[in-house]
Amino acid sequence: MPRLKSPGQTTASYPTRQTRCVLLLAALALLPGCAARAAFDSELQPLAADSALTGKLGAVGMVVSGEPGSAISMATGFLISACHVLTAGHVLARTGKSARIGMPVKYIPKGESGRASVPAVWGRVVAADPDFVMSEGPPGFDLRAIAQDWGLVELDRPLTGVEPIKLVSPGSRVARDALFSIVGYPLGRRQSGLYADEHCRNWSGHHGAISLANVIFADCAVRQGMSGGPLLLDDSATPLAAGIVVKRVVISQKVMTVAVPSHVFAEKIMATMRDSEVCAAGSPFALPSYHAQQDAVAP
Repeated sequence: MPRLKSPGQTTASYPTRQTRCVLLLAALALLPGCAARAAFDSELQPLAADSALTGKLGAVGMVVSGEPGSAISMATGFLISACHVLTAGHVLARTGKSARIGMPVKYIPKGESGRASVPAVWGRVVAADPDFVMSEGPPGFDLRAIAQDWGLVELDRPLTGVEPIKLVSPGSRVARDALFSIVGYPLGRRQSGLYADEHCRNWSGHHGAISLANVIFADCAVRQGMSGGPLLLDDSATPLAAGIVVKRVVISQKVMTVAVPSHVFAEKIMATMRDSEVCAAGSPFALPSYHAQQDAVAP
């Protein structure tokens, strides 16, 4: 069940909680109607010209973390203001460490084409969960650690001409029948532009004794290098991210995406963004619109 950054110097995994993992996967596998759609890797393809997302994802770029010439990893990230980039926490941390506040990060705004649309911009880590620690050993499935896997980068200067992606407002609900799309830059395919798997089902909620309130599951195909990309809600006129893609799991040879929902880190990033000396930002959140709110469940 690997995480999805592309390694620079290190890779790592979460600590194992075998009992919880078995129960969780068993519960998910028994959800009615979902197995028919769970994705294969082949379903992840370059963003189609006729996609509803085409032309709207200039805020999705690559992040390269670590000092110049000594990168920890390369992955995906996305602008949520003119100078703030969200990505996965494990993209920003070395083995045995947390994401270091102040660590340099380079953001490359590639957009959809795979070619940099404007010059790369350096920034620094300004917020991350201090309890998240990269660990060695075989991959495990610690739900608490997954919910800690996020980080916020502040760029040295604001970017103009790029529309940031809004996040689902904390306290709002994600419909039980919501459809998601994921986008990012898979390892070895970055020059081909954004890859996507669209119209994936929501597998989140409460399953038996296991609460998934702070984790989102979707049956999207995902590959290494796409960590830190947005989990987008399909039912939105403009891109709206329900969370950050952080992990891949395989259930009965089907691929699943795991994401950290926006409400987990909302309060912490808002405080940081308000105090920014580069581009003090307003709220990066928006309410989702659904046809059937009565069927909604907390993400």
